[in-house]
Amino acid sequence: MESLFDQLTGNPIIFAVAVVLALLIIFSFVKRLIRLALFVGAVLVLYIAYLIWTGQDIPTSAEDLKETIEKGKEVVLKKIESFGEGLKEKVGEAAKDAILGED
Repeated sequence: MESLFDQLTGNPIIFAVAVVLALLIIFSFVKRLIRLALFVGAVLVLYIAYLIWTGQDIPTSAEDLKETIEKGKEVVLKKIESFGEGLKEKVGEAAKDAILGED
């Protein structure tokens, strides 16, 4: 049985198809990386615009950025927790109304 390399080099049509498929895979991968880089860049620009709008200092070092992210994480977790509490209350009231038949 011939190896894959011998089959590719021995038949130029199969070799051309393999090259085209490899180029398509590489192009798709690079395209996704570019999209990801553009998305991250857009989020960074929006974050800096938000900081400027609110009058906060723009982080200049990695440690400042980490601290800002930790503060933001705490705020988001508190908001999620309070949202969950409010949701529990509303669902409880709706269930109570549904069980008792009140409108």
